[in-house]
Amino acid sequence: MLARLKLILDSRLEYYQSSNLQGVLMQNIDTDYAEYLHNQRFNPYSIAVGHEDGNTVWTITTVTKEAYQQIIEPLKSDSFREFDIHKHQLHVRIIDKKLTAVSREALLQSVGRHEKWNHFSLHYETPTSFKSNGRYAFMPDFRLIYQNLMNKYNYIYFGRKEDNTELLEQMVNATYVTQCDIHSERFPLEGKKIAGCVGSLEVRINGDEKIQQMIRLLLVFGEYSGLGIKCSIGMGKIKIKALD
Repeated sequence: MLARLKLILDSRLEYYQSSNLQGVLMQNIDTDYAEYLHNQRFNPYSIAVGHEDGNTVWTITTVTKEAYQQIIEPLKSDSFREFDIHKHQLHVRIIDKKLTAVSREALLQSVGRHEKWNHFSLHYETPTSFKSNGRYAFMPDFRLIYQNLMNKYNYIYFGRKEDNTELLEQMVNATYVTQCDIHSERFPLEGKKIAGCVGSLEVRINGDEKIQQMIRLLLVFGEYSGLGIKCSIGMGKIKIKALD
């Protein structure tokens, strides 16, 4: 199950405050499951802070049934209507909640029904970055994008890393950027700032139907898992849109 819970807040928050909301999340879920999450290579959830229609929206997404039960269900409960961010002495009320969910099987079927999906936009809604060779890499690189999403997908659903070098090469070679409107932006975390980028890419795919479907699957999955590093504290929120 892939799920998205949007919490509409009465207070103005920015994306760089989302790490404080991770603390709120951890305080409201089972302590044993919180400890389990701390030991995972890739977390089955992501969070982000953004704005819609003039309101601050805290978005929590999950990619497994267990994560939905352990994270989404406590937060969508009627008993969770307000919280405090002690670091900023801020009391926040939740004025509305919006939940959407889709099964992984339905997602796979949806991908299979789209015979043509070779032109799309990829929007980085919060700073997005990767760790490569011990350094932060934040400029758009579809090798890093696809590799990251493949690793997350395989680890979360199959518990292992698979050797998909040939498929990765095919996807990278089939992808080219036709328009780019991005800029660097740093994400503050524990006294340091992580280099990331925000903005939009317009992309075309030259690959066959199988390659298009695999790319679509990974990117739509990425809307829930987050892209790159630190997605559980607010980085890596992406949005995909098919173009004519």
